[in-house]
Amino acid sequence: MVEIKSPLDPKNLIEEISKKMRELYLGKPVSIWIDGKEVFSEAVVIQNIQPYVLDFTTFLGKGSGTLYSLVFKYGKFFKVFKISESLYISPTYNPYYQITIKQKEEIENNIKLQLAQIASAISDTELIAHDYRKYKQFFDIIRKIEELEEKLKKEKDEKIKEEIKKQESLLRSVFIDQVDIHTGDFSIVSLARTRWPTLISDFLQLENEEVAEEVLKKLKNITTAEAILLAKKNKLYLEWKKMFFEAVKERFERVKNLLEMRKFSIESYKEMVRPLIKKWLSYQEFIPSKTVPWAKPASMAQAVESTTFWMIKPIPFSQYEAEEIYYESKLKNLKELGIKNEEILEKLGVEKKEIAEIISKRLPVEPSIDRITLVGLLVLNEHFNLDLNLRDLIEIRNFLIEKTKARVGEEVWKLSPYYVFFEISIDRTIFKMPDGSEIEDVWLQISPYLVSQNIAILILLQEKMLNKHIDDVANKFLGEVKKIEFEKKEDVKNYIVENCKWFKENYLKFSEFTFIKKFFGIPRILYNKAYADEYFYDYVVQINEDIKKTLFSMFEFPA
Repeated sequence: MVEIKSPLDPKNLIEEISKKMRELYLGKPVSIWIDGKEVFSEAVVIQNIQPYVLDFTTFLGKGSGTLYSLVFKYGKFFKVFKISESLYISPTYNPYYQITIKQKEEIENNIKLQLAQIASAISDTELIAHDYRKYKQFFDIIRKIEELEEKLKKEKDEKIKEEIKKQESLLRSVFIDQVDIHTGDFSIVSLARTRWPTLISDFLQLENEEVAEEVLKKLKNITTAEAILLAKKNKLYLEWKKMFFEAVKERFERVKNLLEMRKFSIESYKEMVRPLIKKWLSYQEFIPSKTVPWAKPASMAQAVESTTFWMIKPIPFSQYEAEEIYYESKLKNLKELGIKNEEILEKLGVEKKEIAEIISKRLPVEPSIDRITLVGLLVLNEHFNLDLNLRDLIEIRNFLIEKTKARVGEEVWKLSPYYVFFEISIDRTIFKMPDGSEIEDVWLQISPYLVSQNIAILILLQEKMLNKHIDDVANKFLGEVKKIEFEKKEDVKNYIVENCKWFKENYLKFSEFTFIKKFFGIPRILYNKAYADEYFYDYVVQINEDIKKTLFSMFEFPA
């Protein structure tokens, strides 16, 4: 069974970050308690409104239309993305079953066929690659001989002659092993075993001798019979060499082009099947528990679609509206971003030339790359089995800055230290009654959160990670498994730990926080949890009630 990992919601995420920080001997997220209440914190995850359920039973199709309207409406104000999707259809619900499950089976068969074609193409490519390597070896020898002969015409040098002779010996070996061997008992190899033991070495010493007298003049310790044989063999070799040069050049180019064509075909086949695999992965099936009272797959026509999506946006912060210029101001250096030095930035995947662009803008809370985001990156990499680095955190940071610019059909975000986050899980169940009528039940579980900027960055990072994780699962089907090097992964972890220790020493000096009573008297690296809980609770309630009203106003209920 192919498993697609689910992202970590804010509560689980901060718990995993706390565990990882203790595991890396970084302590735990900083909290400051005043009069028995947690006032300041390194990260904020508040859920004052407990998760609740809305359940609607309505006409077939009306629930789906309402859910689409909900997504489209809030997509203008929030960043909305789907994190999971699964499906169950009972076989007795024949029309729907045929459209979906049968379609999935057709996709499966198509994928199998395409993968078989890819495997066959790879097998053919290996055979062609073998020929290519063989002809390349010949081609390299020929090209080397021609280059040396041209060089010898310009400068008479004994070293060049020796090199030519060396290359010629390689070519003569090819002639002995792959051409002359087919003459049977009269081959050089056979005659060396039975009559003239030095015949092979004598043949390798020849150059352009074609008659016995020339051979005897060059090799003085051989018999006339051997000289006659060597002259004939050498004449055949020289004629073969002319034909061989032209044939190898032509065949090498042909095999080279054929190999490139096959490689291109394999990549094209993979690109064709990749969307099918991703589509197939979206058909995640589940079976309702036996304890679910309405689940009667054997006797009733039923279908269930389960979807979860996330919504997040900054909470307007009236105190910051007067400081809008603050968002446009530059950081002085990397340390204000939260990075110890350029070396760590480069080691974690960011090029030196990008640094000036990175520090040209700032978020409401800087350093924005703090201990929570860095350790969170490690946690999420382990969760999704990925190797994302600091560059990806920087991309999310840039995304937040870009959202402050006007875009058609989207609300301009006014950035804030705090974000409102909703996790909405939807189970849409379709029932076909014995009388033929069809109704659908929509079950929504809504979980509102108030989170700090660093947690928001990690939430948005998970969208990218989930897409990359699905790509990796699809790539496994195609044999393109990306190997995450253990040493490289450990280096990244060591650099992050080093930066986190520096961060704690320079930004989280506990003695400075002892007598702090007001938000503006504290560095922005710590969030005013008590103030956020009190001030922004009403805003979360307002958005929550708006979602409820939207749903109630759109639903129609059967009589």
